Amino acid sequence: MTSDQIQELARLVAAQVSAPPWWPYLLMVVLAAAGTFAGAALKRRGENYATTADFETLKMQLVANTHATEEVKAALAGRSWMKQQLWGQREKYYMELLGQL
Repeated sequence: MTSDQIQELARLVAAQVSAPPWWPYLLMVVLAAAGTFAGAALKRRGENYATTADFETLKMQLVANTHATEEVKAALAGRSWMKQQLWGQREKYYMELLGQL
């Protein structure tokens, strides 16, 4: 080989070695961005699904709790009404007794 051929060969090898291909780096960046986006989207979708499932459960519990609360209110109101009626009757009888004294 001549020195010109050796220099040409050295120049070609140096060009190949000093400039690595750029497309694998670009591919890694694109895949990383896509993976980040997909991960965030799937996480949000899972949270929405869990919230929907929990919402239905909580809704049923709220209905049951409201029903029980209304029953307690009605029972207390009924007792209160009965006590008021009894007090009215007692007051009437006590007034009659005091009137006879």
